[in-house]
Amino acid sequence: MKLSRVVDVLLILFVGYLAIIRFKEGMTGIGIMFTALAFVYLVTFIVRIKNEREKTDNK
Repeated sequence: MKLSRVVDVLLILFVGYLAIIRFKEGMTGIGIMFTALAFVYLVTFIVRIKNEREKTDNK
């Protein structure tokens, strides 16, 4: 696994953790923001993996 993938996964997990903590503390607005941010990171991660696979398949 490349370092950038590891960093992406750790970032997704960290932002997800922040979202859970904010929901538990009753800060739903900030929790929703962190949830949306984690979702955007997840989608970006999936698209990046898909693009890398397409590049290796085309070679």
